[in-house]
Amino acid sequence: MIDIDKQVSYWREGAADDWRVANKLLEGRETLPALFFAHLTVEKILKALVCRQTQGYAPMIHNLLSLAQRAHLSLSPRYTNLLAELTTYNIRGRYPDMYGTRIEKPTFQYTKSLFEQVEEMYEWLKNQL
Repeated sequence: MIDIDKQVSYWREGAADDWRVANKLLEGRETLPALFFAHLTVEKILKALVCRQTQGYAPMIHNLLSLAQRAHLSLSPRYTNLLAELTTYNIRGRYPDMYGTRIEKPTFQYTKSLFEQVEEMYEWLKNQL
């Protein structure tokens, strides 16, 4: 039998840890790794929600929109767009030289703006638990 509370706690704590790392990276102006960890933050809190909703284990996927659907979340268009944008940093963070072309480093201002949106969404997602 699955201990759902333990699974939810695992993913929730992982999200909190990754959010702290993301913010440290942002402070150091390491924009690409910061956005990768912001993605991980949202991925993990969504996985906590999937566990709670399905009463099962979180799937081994990284697409934030797919996770939100599995959690049966009703998202505003703004949050849907944010999840789509943030999901791209799952790939960009892992493969910055994909196809032999160096991916341009996001600007600090862009990253900071995205972080403000992620923080708002992260708080909303935690409240859904």
